[in-house]
Amino acid sequence: MNYRFPEVAELIDVCWLEINGKLSTEELSRNTLYGIYLVFNLTSEAYGMDFDESVEVSCGIMGGAAASETQTVILDRRRSSSSSSGVGNEPKVRRDRWLEIKMGEYFSLNGEDDGGDLVMSLKEVERLNWKTGLIVEGIEIRPQ
Repeated sequence: MNYRFPEVAELIDVCWLEINGKLSTEELSRNTLYGIYLVFNLTSEAYGMDFDESVEVSCGIMGGAAASETQTVILDRRRSSSSSSGVGNEPKVRRDRWLEIKMGEYFSLNGEDDGGDLVMSLKEVERLNWKTGLIVEGIEIRPQ
C-alpha cells in the first residue's frame, strides 16, 4: 500500500479509541466551504469497527459559539450489507484505494473566525470492546 506521508498510525488492540486534530482557521481560504475527511484503511485482521460498531465524529471551532457538528459513522463496511457508494455514514473507496469518511463541513467566513482553531475528533469510548487493524493516513480538509 502506498502512503502519501512518511508515517501512518496503525491501531493495535485498544479498547478506547480517540483521534483528535486541530488546524488554525487562518490557514483556510475565506468564504469557502470545506469538507473534513478521515483518510484510513483496514487490515485484513481488523475488528471492533464493523457495521454494528459505530464511532462518533465531530468538527467545529474550538471555543466557538456554534456547537460542533457530531454524527455517527461506520468505519468497516466489509461486514455491511449495504452498497459501497459511500453515501450516508459509511466509507467511500478513493481513487488511491484508501477509504475516506466525511467527518463534517466547515464554512470559512471572511475574517469572522481569525485566530480560531478548527478541531476534529473521532472516538468510540463507550462500548470499550477490543479494536484493531485501523490504519490512519490523516485528516484531509478540502474545498467542496
